Amino acid sequence: MYTGYKSQIDSAVREVRVPVAASTIQPRTEITKDMITEIGVPSIAVSDGVYTNSNAVLGKYSAVNTLIPAGSMF
Repeated sequence: MYTGYKSQIDSAVREVRVPVAASTIQPRTEITKDMITEIGVPSIAVSDGVYTNSNAVLGKYSAVNTLIPAGSMF
């Protein structure tokens, strides 16, 4: 039982690298490499729909009415 419990805890807190906004990104702005940085977060904090690859964000535009705060996941 201990091994199963430990395995579940370890997988929940395993560090995952995710891209985040390096600075505030204004609406209707093309996202470039200098606007992205990566941080390590526990895998449990990464929900569905969060990009885990910086290349998936490059070249995309922020939404018309959306400000992306610094440190936010994409």
